[in-house]
Amino acid sequence: MEDSKTISRTSQATILEFIHSELEDIVKYLPTRDDQAADDRGHITKGVVVAFDARVYLYSSNWSKVVEKCEALMSGENGTYALFPTYDGIFKAENEYNSEVIFDYQYVPSTRTWSDYYDLAPLSVGARLNQYSPTQELVDNYLMLNGKSIDESGSGYNEAQPYTDRDPRMTATLVYDGYQWQKPDGTVKTIYIKPGTAPTADDKADEYGNSEVSTHTGYYLRKYYDPTSLAQFASGLNIIMMRYADVLLMYAEAKNELNGMPTFFHGDHAAPFVTGSYLRGIRGFDVKKAYNLLLRNATLENPSRPHILEYIAKGYIPEMDIANPKVETVGTAGVTKTLEYAYDDYAVALLAKTLNDTANYRMLMKRTKNYRNFFDASTGLMRGRLENGEFIRNFDPYFPYYEYMYREANAWQSSFFAPHDVSGLIGLYKNRDEFEKKLDDLFSIPWKGVEAYNISGFIGQYCHGQRGGQCHS
Repeated sequence: MEDSKTISRTSQATILEFIHSELEDIVKYLPTRDDQAADDRGHITKGVVVAFDARVYLYSSNWSKVVEKCEALMSGENGTYALFPTYDGIFKAENEYNSEVIFDYQYVPSTRTWSDYYDLAPLSVGARLNQYSPTQELVDNYLMLNGKSIDESGSGYNEAQPYTDRDPRMTATLVYDGYQWQKPDGTVKTIYIKPGTAPTADDKADEYGNSEVSTHTGYYLRKYYDPTSLAQFASGLNIIMMRYADVLLMYAEAKNELNGMPTFFHGDHAAPFVTGSYLRGIRGFDVKKAYNLLLRNATLENPSRPHILEYIAKGYIPEMDIANPKVETVGTAGVTKTLEYAYDDYAVALLAKTLNDTANYRMLMKRTKNYRNFFDASTGLMRGRLENGEFIRNFDPYFPYYEYMYREANAWQSSFFAPHDVSGLIGLYKNRDEFEKKLDDLFSIPWKGVEAYNISGFIGQYCHGQRGGQCHS
């Protein structure tokens, strides 16, 4: 007690420095999830430490470090993670340790269990009482399938059917009137919450205001309910503490704070991701805000699209003229960037068209042809250009570069990337037969033996295996 009167508190900066230092020291001794044996699942991995480090930086608003740590996870160097195909599937027992789970709190069926749902689930399916329940505010925050809030014009929200056409995550998270609850035996039970609607006395137990132990908000919880649970909802289902989705959200927040839409590597990959999601019916986000950020990336100099002003002015990103470039030579990677920016422009253009932004749609569609500016008719491949428009003189199409003309690739592996304009790409050749022969050559001309870090899986010049080094195809 006496010491507390004389010893000053440790500063927040010192504590944060200690946490980050410890995490950075630990990570080098841990395996990735890919290297972990099945019996070791649940133990701490590199991915767990890096994700936790990112979250600590997030809480202290160190946005650039959040981006750095999240990219270290997104790159795969600290383990392979991916979003699970369905939201409700993430939390099912049969999908434990799925690709989205970075870290979870471990339980074992029948041996180490938790029974919180005994006081959370609807009473008619076996719960004892309702300890706490979702609020109306939470329910109202779930968007419609078209991406609009329930009070927004054109949302299609119907007060008579308030749970129809809503974000599917709502149904995976909470129980509302008329909910179809799956019981452990596989049967489905309708939950009646609206007062006076229950057909039987047992069903009436769930009605709002029916008793002191029923819901006080009109809703019950559903997320983490385990249909394989034992008596009194004793479940061995792991509780997820960190998901890959958390990493992507941290990354998006940090990029937003830094005035840039999330992207990665040498293209503005947020563009096809956002547009593709929206056009496929995923509308649970502010599409206008996302579009404005993507448009900013496409028109102003920013970290998400380096050299964008040169790309706009010239229709391509120039490269330096280096006499004897090596595998590790670092330049602008102008060919790769230009080809990918042209594809990204196409993605943003589609979103512009959907949002009736005709002027920017036309501007972006014109730029989608920029990939053509690197086509060298004498070689039939994409070849770097100098500032003055001349082709790079010291050109070896078989030589891979880390970041010179091409990003972790050679000319062969980079020359067929125009997925948004395949007919236009074919049109650069004398005829279709010539294009087909060139494409066949990609898979038949043997690799020339140039050594680059950690590459494998050659099919001719095509390189299928790559991790941490050169050769993207």
